[in-house]
Amino acid sequence: VPGERVCVLGDRRELGAWGMPQGRRAAPLRLQTNSHLYPRWTMLHPIFFEMTEEEVRDGSFCVEYKYVVEAAGGLRWESSIGNRCIDLRCREPSVWFITDARWDAGGGALEGPGPV
Repeated sequence: VPGERVCVLGDRRELGAWGMPQGRRAAPLRLQTNSHLYPRWTMLHPIFFEMTEEEVRDGSFCVEYKYVVEAAGGLRWESSIGNRCIDLRCREPSVWFITDARWDAGGGALEGPGPV
């Protein structure tokens, strides 16, 4: 819908810790689309997660997240599904591609790791 922005927010600091960051810190969490891609949205830049010592020892970590529509009236969260969750293995350096098929519906897929 014109005037709306889709963002990804989650449990980790890098994803806003379930809150919408203000100013420049919000920009990396916003997804982009255009007339050729719509209704698909993409993130232009990767998000770099800082791993704890425990996560490095365990060799993996979980990221919980949801998509949020940011509009003039505030935030509209995905509400028909629980938190999305992905388990990532700690590999340095690596890039993981996350593909979710639909807003407010399960069925996401994890791809990666890919080359840096």
